[in-house]
Amino acid sequence: MIIDQVRQLLAQQLGLDETDLDDDANILEDYCATPMEKVDVAMAIEDRFGITVSDEEFSGLTSLEEIADYVERNL
Repeated sequence: MIIDQVRQLLAQQLGLDETDLDDDANILEDYCATPMEKVDVAMAIEDRFGITVSDEEFSGLTSLEEIADYVERNL
């Protein structure tokens, strides 16, 4: 599933365990991710899934679930 792949990617980028990531938690607030780390996540998503991530759209995504939905819509 896409959400599992995104979970793994986020965990790697943020230095967290996959089991610590809740689907609806706010990445920036709940996991203290920096805006730069979120940019790194966007670039990793582009590499992993072969899609182009819109900075405008991606900046509004806050949770693992929202990011996974975005990836699914753009595959």
